[in-house]
Amino acid sequence: MHESVPEADGPKEPAAASDFAAKSRNLARAFAGQPAILLLNARLISLLRRRNPPAHIPRLFADLWSAHADDLADLHDARWLISSCRTLADFGPTEPSRITGAELAMLADMVKLYESERLFSGTAPEDLFAGKRKPAPLPLDLDAFAIGAGDLDRSIATRIWKRAAGDPVAEALVSRLIPDILGDPRGLFLRLRRMRDRRRMRRG
Repeated sequence: MHESVPEADGPKEPAAASDFAAKSRNLARAFAGQPAILLLNARLISLLRRRNPPAHIPRLFADLWSAHADDLADLHDARWLISSCRTLADFGPTEPSRITGAELAMLADMVKLYESERLFSGTAPEDLFAGKRKPAPLPLDLDAFAIGAGDLDRSIATRIWKRAAGDPVAEALVSRLIPDILGDPRGLFLRLRRMRDRRRMRRG
């Protein structure tokens, strides 16, 4: 069983970007009561985001993920796991872990962009649009996605999953994040699946 982060005294401290000591204490407050391995990962990410991180930190981060990928993926919430993916894209222990980290971070960023804009539609994240599709061209003159017959949503996830196969760090990332991304009721992927099911029901 992982050692837990002890409770920290005092409120969150204001900290300049260069003040790692205050940042580290604030992270300890945020992870209080959680496994200490999560705090270590968060502190390493914070250091690696600095302009000139200590020379040994990239290797320590890579070694941590090589030894504890399953625990880190299972215990972190989605926000910190996505942050880990961004850092693994640059400092992952293997090429598959770096590629998978970059792909999952990009996928999460695109979900964030799309879902943020959708909030201005007036439709709740869990609700399907009620109207018909407007016959307008897509950017770059791309063909519109065929809701009923298209499989782009599934093929995106499948490509990432296949490239991760055989690498313990990459597999830990996709086995945790892909189901979360595909299955969140507030997200595009599950709405597309519901739209596809609704069309099939209407057609009998």
